[in-house]
Amino acid sequence: ARGPIEHNVTLRDFLLFLWRNRWSAIIAGVCCAIVAATLGEILPAWYTASIVLLPVTPQSSTIGLSSLTSAFSKFSGLASLAGLNANSGGFKADALATLQSRRLTSEYIRRHNLMPILFAKEWDGRTGKWKTDDPKKVPTLWDADELFKHRIRAVTSNPRTGITTLTIRWKSPTLAAQWANGLVTLTNNYLRRQDLNEADRYIAFLNQERQKTNVVAVQNAISALMETEIKDEMVAKGRKEFALHVIDPAVPPERKSFPKPLLWTVVAAFAGIFLGFLVAVIRETLIAENLH
Repeated sequence: ARGPIEHNVTLRDFLLFLWRNRWSAIIAGVCCAIVAATLGEILPAWYTASIVLLPVTPQSSTIGLSSLTSAFSKFSGLASLAGLNANSGGFKADALATLQSRRLTSEYIRRHNLMPILFAKEWDGRTGKWKTDDPKKVPTLWDADELFKHRIRAVTSNPRTGITTLTIRWKSPTLAAQWANGLVTLTNNYLRRQDLNEADRYIAFLNQERQKTNVVAVQNAISALMETEIKDEMVAKGRKEFALHVIDPAVPPERKSFPKPLLWTVVAAFAGIFLGFLVAVIRETLIAENLH
């Protein structure tokens, strides 16, 4: 019986192998590079616009609530009034959640009529209608929100610094930047309107409670709390960046983020060369085994 075949490959053998198969490896590398470069040019371009944000910090006007709480605690049934303002003011802990919420995304899409843009293949621009009459196949706001969530919008936060980056990927660099800035603006306006509505309810409630009592100390405490609410309301109306402060606004990117023809070409060239030598190794191994 034949024993196992031993192969002692030296550096000289290895260099000779590379030289013998250089052209097959080069050809494979060139072919792969051409394919990658072609794909990089014919695939639709996507652009990424980014906006850097910082959630607004709590307002100092809420600090005085502790003293008001102690004043209210002296009177039965009024201690809970101090808690009315505990979560109001410019700060919104849920600002980032609101930015990514279905309600806000749908509102932005509806306001700017983005459905024909998001689903351009299903939209007939000549007639201004969807190409299908089947209600089950017509895109909905739910479909648009899912598209935003999984393919267009991304939000990343740095827990150490609190800085948040919102990125929008789309086929138009101008629209990508416009949507990023627009979503932040809509978030600030939505939370401002929500806060103002809450402040109006609080002020009305406090005014009713002040009229119910004849105790001067309670009236003074309620008046002080109303003054705090009114001050917060004025600040909310005057501050443009209510809950999200824009550190760096989004601008239309000049380079596409996908595809990357140059990177693809270089990687594909090296991969093709490696593949060419791998095929050569397999081929020569099979020939050597057949000879033995």
